[in-house]
Amino acid sequence: MKKGQGLSMNVIVIAALAIVVLVVVTLITVNQLGLFDENFKAEKTCKRAGGECVLSADGTCPEGQQWMNDCGVDDAGSARACCKT
Repeated sequence: MKKGQGLSMNVIVIAALAIVVLVVVTLITVNQLGLFDENFKAEKTCKRAGGECVLSADGTCPEGQQWMNDCGVDDAGSARACCKT
C-alpha cells in the first residue's frame, strides 16, 4: 500500500480513544441522573404501585396511610417509606 492511501494508524487510534472517552462520559452522566441509584428505583417502583415515598423517622407511614415497602433514605440519611392512601 502506498503512503497516503486509506486511513492512517493514527486516525484509527484517535477514533478508538474518542469512542472510549464518549462511553465513559455517557456512563458517568447516566449515573449522575440517578438511573442506577437504588433510591430512584425504589421511588419509581413505589409510584407504579400507586404509593408515594414519604420521610419517616421510624420507617412507618403517617396515620391513615398503608405501608407498602421501603423507599431507602434521602440525602440527609433520613428513612423514607412507600405509603398509599
